[in-house]
Amino acid sequence: RGGYVPKRKRPSIWLVLPVLLLVVLSLLPLAYVGLKAWQAGWAEALHLLWRPYVFGLLRNTLALMVGVTITCGVIGLSLAWLLAEAFGLLLNIELALARSLLVCMALLVMPLAQLGLAPARFANNRHG
Repeated sequence: RGGYVPKRKRPSIWLVLPVLLLVVLSLLPLAYVGLKAWQAGWAEALHLLWRPYVFGLLRNTLALMVGVTITCGVIGLSLAWLLAEAFGLLLNIELALARSLLVCMALLVMPLAQLGLAPARFANNRHG
C-alpha cells in the first residue's frame, strides 16, 4: 500500500453534454411508448402488443437491423482494409490530400445510415 494512485480526471463538459443529449434522445421513443401504455391501461396495452401486426413490425425491424449491421460491417471492414493498405501510400502524399481521402471515405458511410432510417420513417408516416 502507500503507492501513488493517480487522480481520475473528470471528463470535459463538452464531452458529457453531447452524450447526455444522445441518451435523452434515444430514450424518448421508449418514454412515449410507456406513456401511451400507461394511458391505455395495462390490459389494453397487452392486447395491442399481441396483435399479428406487431409481430410483423418486429420481423421487419429485426430484418432491417441485421441488414444494416451486415452492410455497415462489410463497408467498415472494406474501408479499414483500404486504409490499412493505403497507409504507407498516405505517408508519402501531402497531409491535406490524405485528410480529404479520409473525409470522402467517411462521407460514403453517412448516406447508408440515412438509408437504414428511411424505412422506419416511411412506416411511421404511413401508419401514424
